[in-house]
Amino acid sequence: MALVIRTLYNNQRWSAPCRHPGKDERCYLCFEDGRVLRQPKREDEICSGMCWERNICAHHEWPCTPKGNTWDERVQPGDQVFFVHRDPGGRYSIWGMSRVFTVEHTPRSRGGEHEVGYAFVRFDDFEPLPVESRPHGLTAEELVGTPWGQGAYRYLSFAEAEKLEEKLQDLHGLA
Repeated sequence: MALVIRTLYNNQRWSAPCRHPGKDERCYLCFEDGRVLRQPKREDEICSGMCWERNICAHHEWPCTPKGNTWDERVQPGDQVFFVHRDPGGRYSIWGMSRVFTVEHTPRSRGGEHEVGYAFVRFDDFEPLPVESRPHGLTAEELVGTPWGQGAYRYLSFAEAEKLEEKLQDLHGLA
């Protein structure tokens, strides 16, 4: 089993709040209702919004949403994870990959304001792929085999994961 996690774009390599999100066209989704925990202001120098993406490469974890939901038994330590973001124009870029380290099957009862009530999957440490060599211009069908409506993640079969690995292999010698 593998996962594709659809994130918002982060211009600080998914390790800090974005800088000048109102001037970065790739941050456009952050200003749409319901996309983030708290929307930024267009005039922000450093993003005042709150999103899961801002620390994914620092904390190496992602919640099962909406609040109260949990990861099912299909997600296991060692599973491959691909991270994608949507580009302006609606196509996707693969910006990272890792493996599942641990899976929480019950929501947290302790932690920060945006941790309590969520079950998280933790990843092996990883860094974003270099911007200039990320697979980009991909459709949802190329990523997950079908149009992608709501939700931040999709399960992949081994065959679907192999297709994404091939795209990364072609560009990076990775996977």
